[in-house]
Amino acid sequence: EQAKRYVKNLWTMIENKRTTVNGRVIVGGRGRRNPKAADTFTRIALEVCHECRYVEPQFTLRLYEDTPQDIF
Repeated sequence: EQAKRYVKNLWTMIENKRTTVNGRVIVGGRGRRNPKAADTFTRIALEVCHECRYVEPQFTLRLYEDTPQDIF
């Protein structure tokens, strides 16, 4: 829950900045340094995106064949 609050605050700061194209968050995909931690962040970020429904950040979820099913 604490991590979710941090991410929600980050999303709010990005939304308030209104950078149009620079407020991007890209998660998932192949080649991440720590896939387990990255997947945890992805799950939290998806939840925050669903709850906030902000215009920014522009959120990109990269998928590949090993993407965990609950994220996919």
